[in-house]
Amino acid sequence: MQRGNAASPNILGPQRRRDPPNLHQRCNGVGAAAPGQVAWEPITPKQLALKLGVAASTGKLDLSGCGLRHVPPEVFDITDLEELSLAGNGIEELPEGIASLPCLTKLQLAGNELRRLPTALTTLQDLRGLWLHGNALETLPEDLGALEALELLSLAGNALRMLPWSVGDLHALRELNLAGNALTALPGSIGGLRGLQTLSLLGNRLEAVPETLGALGALRELWLQGNPGLGALPEELGSLTALTHASAADCGLARVPGSLLALPRLRTLSLYGNRLATLPAEALQQVYYEDDEESMTTMADGGCLAHPVFCGTSLRRLWLEGNPLDAGTLASLIAGASMSQDVTVGLDESQLQHAAASVGAVPIPANVQRSEILAPGPGLFKLVRWAGLAGIPAAARPSATQGAPLAAAETLLVAFGSAPGVPNWAGALKKVAARPEVAPFDVLFVVDAARAWYHGELFGMGTGGDAGIEEYAGPLRQAASCYHRVVLLGDSMGGTAALLFAGQATKVVAFCPQVDLARSAIRPAGPAPWRAALQRRVEESVAACRGVVDVHVGTWEHDQEQVGRLAGWVEAGRCGPGPRGRTARAGPGAAPRPTPYSTTVTCLTTP
Repeated sequence: MQRGNAASPNILGPQRRRDPPNLHQRCNGVGAAAPGQVAWEPITPKQLALKLGVAASTGKLDLSGCGLRHVPPEVFDITDLEELSLAGNGIEELPEGIASLPCLTKLQLAGNELRRLPTALTTLQDLRGLWLHGNALETLPEDLGALEALELLSLAGNALRMLPWSVGDLHALRELNLAGNALTALPGSIGGLRGLQTLSLLGNRLEAVPETLGALGALRELWLQGNPGLGALPEELGSLTALTHASAADCGLARVPGSLLALPRLRTLSLYGNRLATLPAEALQQVYYEDDEESMTTMADGGCLAHPVFCGTSLRRLWLEGNPLDAGTLASLIAGASMSQDVTVGLDESQLQHAAASVGAVPIPANVQRSEILAPGPGLFKLVRWAGLAGIPAAARPSATQGAPLAAAETLLVAFGSAPGVPNWAGALKKVAARPEVAPFDVLFVVDAARAWYHGELFGMGTGGDAGIEEYAGPLRQAASCYHRVVLLGDSMGGTAALLFAGQATKVVAFCPQVDLARSAIRPAGPAPWRAALQRRVEESVAACRGVVDVHVGTWEHDQEQVGRLAGWVEAGRCGPGPRGRTARAGPGAAPRPTPYSTTVTCLTTP
């Protein structure tokens, strides 16, 4: 079937606009499939024919979220198809017939059940974007590098343990996302990706990084956090002169290359949660101090360098919390920050107390962000008190050198990180804290760098047992016990976390959460029992919440269906009885519908 010259209507055909709570109308009943598996009502032949007809004239076919188990064979008759989306279905195998679509430039396969890819996929010489995140891929085609035009490759949330050597032949690649897999090593050929700008490897099992990574001269972002067995980084990373943002947090690092801290364009470097006792002396000199031997002392005897000017680099954010830094390094960092007000250095109270006890009273400048690390990990539990959040001058608040604790607020706001595995919401919360009418609140930043939806180890655990979830629930419970009010905040994976621990909150605010991973295109690679366990715990936790649960989504139908799933649970009583009235509603201006359950659950669509 060839594309004609008819005028191009909306490429998606008639849109199935539904209010989120009506999602269950598209399902074959809640129990139509095994827990954690897709139970959608498939697209009808009439609907499919309509979409195929539109695609024949536009070259774009969207079959996302259509309850497909297989790719309809008619798709392969549109031989000049340019864009194809099959995301969010239950497809277990991509046919070799994909080779009959040589004009494809974009192929969206996220959120299916694929375990392997056909060799025929590598014949698509015009393919520029390939989205495969949220599947169950264990291997990739050996000749993957034949996709010479590929610019974006998303493989996050799969079960990959190795990459083919040919990946280094993807010379046009600009973005490679491998987050949340089970990789233990990378092929040395990865250095051939000379045009790569973003490389995400967070939440794997890497034991080493190849030296050839230093050949990625165009790389701007490098995300390595959540690889606790990594241990060290190669000196060759100092050749990444275009790098602007990097994270090697929670990687078990005992040292970092001095050349990494001295990169000329690096603005943000996260090294929290490692085993660093010191930073390279030459790096500290280049980052914080003038290269003038007459105006500085050396660090060899633990002394502090003088006249810091933060020259020779653009580094503006350096996060070092949770490292056993020695007193000399800490004193030098504090002195450097005091003379360079445009840099923020993250240190925890334990580190500051160690510095004070070892080298005496050290004034703490306002641009040293003070926090408390509440748990050693996995994950980040970083508590920032109201004084630091609101920017109260150091002279007006207690300091570690005075031996006085920071005063606690009555409200704790827990900000969960999303799938990229970095702390979220800091900027927005600082703006809120600056408003004079806002009562004091502390913020607990929580991050799951393993990209496991705050639900425990993905590979080898099977069902996400109680031990996995307790790694987060325990520290949260301990922190929450000190406050009268607890607010949980998060988006995407972080939004799921806010619902997952709602039983500990007086209020929950979740943006675009994934509540049913079997039907989400954004998800980890956990098996069906693991997904079902997470879904059950979300239901139980929302039921246990004795406050208000607000869920916000935009206009993306995927997000509306996810929040509709939650609204359906509330209306059906899946979340359990309670002493007060629960309200379930969805959509802008929707009237609340009282039901005989506790908590108020509000699902809102924001244009």
